[in-house]
Amino acid sequence: MNFKLVILILVSSLMTSTLAKFERFNIDPRKYSLVLDYHDDRDAEDEKGLKENYKFKFPLIEFYTNKELNGAPVGKLNEEGLYIEGKKVCYTKNILADNYNILLEDVVLPGYLGDGDVYTVGEYSNGIKFNAIRCPFLGYRQEAGLKLMTALVLEDYDEKTKLAKIRLGDGVAYFSAKKLSLHYLHRPPLQTMDHYGVDPIEFAKHIESKFAEYLKKRRDRFKPKVSGETFEQRYGLENYFSLSNLDWMDRYGAKEYKESLIKKYGKLQIIKHFDFENMFVTASKYKNSIKGKKDIVEIYFINKNMDSYSLFKNFDNNHIRYSDFKIGFLKGYDQFKRSRGLLIPTQEYEGYPMDDF
Repeated sequence: MNFKLVILILVSSLMTSTLAKFERFNIDPRKYSLVLDYHDDRDAEDEKGLKENYKFKFPLIEFYTNKELNGAPVGKLNEEGLYIEGKKVCYTKNILADNYNILLEDVVLPGYLGDGDVYTVGEYSNGIKFNAIRCPFLGYRQEAGLKLMTALVLEDYDEKTKLAKIRLGDGVAYFSAKKLSLHYLHRPPLQTMDHYGVDPIEFAKHIESKFAEYLKKRRDRFKPKVSGETFEQRYGLENYFSLSNLDWMDRYGAKEYKESLIKKYGKLQIIKHFDFENMFVTASKYKNSIKGKKDIVEIYFINKNMDSYSLFKNFDNNHIRYSDFKIGFLKGYDQFKRSRGLLIPTQEYEGYPMDDF
């Protein structure tokens, strides 16, 4: 048999097997996630020194089938790997001079990268890199080098009791995060806005106004290259519309606003700017520049098909300021694909003092 054909069959078989394993865990990256560790020094000058001083080992976590966390645990995560009903389904591997543990399902063919959502590049203690299938129990693509995160994707999380519900194997399980040394907690976009007291309906209205301004400027300059060509056809707007992105409005009691948008943009189409549940979101805290005043929070959004925008909330007077809108259709690359390893929002951190508003 042709050698290239043999390799192709092996790779195809491996991809099919891997995807089947990944789907079995049924992970939804829009759920809560707990981040056990995180490091990202993109501008670091001394990369070698940081690697040598950077340490992380998986803690002991026991999973139970009930909220009372009693009886025999159904699963366990520790420094050796992840066990479900006594069977090891993912194992740990030491990287970065044995200081950092990553969780893997399997090592794949040398030189084959595969799909970025399923595969990851690791690095042995001696610096030799390898390709591996990350453990689907984790909700973040692990990477060697100086960009590392280990996050558990949760079905639900009680911030008061620290009780977490997680998809494990063919069912769900519970565990306590009280004794874990957590770096921070991720929340899906709508829950992030709720947490900081931001009304998603008002934000959607503001986005709508900015989008309308953007479209008007583009329409005013529009000259069809082909007779009969419409503005929507020229810029491929049909590819950026989906009514399903308004489903969240039903849960926020905004049916009238939803109906007005449908009437304005068409019965079966609506802009994806309002797809808050599928956005990449970061939340950052800044000190108020006025002494004694409360923090200011920035919530930054990147949409699947559009560019970025952010809002700020002043916790001293509850004022909301929308700024840094960069609305437009991306060309040449897909920002969602570029950052799909970051589907779970990045960390909340405290930044420099910001002017009061």
